Amino acid sequence: MSNKPEIGDIWHRVEGAHIDDGSEQYVGMELCWLQWRAVKITPSGAWFQCVEQPWRKKRFALNDGSRWVSRTKTDALTGLIARKKRHITIVEHQAETAREVLALARAALAETREAA
Repeated sequence: MSNKPEIGDIWHRVEGAHIDDGSEQYVGMELCWLQWRAVKITPSGAWFQCVEQPWRKKRFALNDGSRWVSRTKTDALTGLIARKKRHITIVEHQAETAREVLALARAALAETREAA
């Protein structure tokens, strides 16, 4: 099986999605699978159309480099895991930065009150 798509090939993308039960309360998460059909091939990649949601904008994937779609469901899950690990790293860094800024702000507020 080639890594380059051909017209009509189905590729996969999986995301984590909130479970929608009609309420505004957090219920949990589920995996949302989307299939993407190759609709146009170019020398550098392919254009894909979402099968389940055809009103979505077509998306382009390069032949080389990382992809937002995968040939198999296994590869799609592997990609999701890598994206979420990276996501967690970014969010942890943002939380650490927020904690440091909060500590600085509290210290500055304390100094301001002492000076007054």
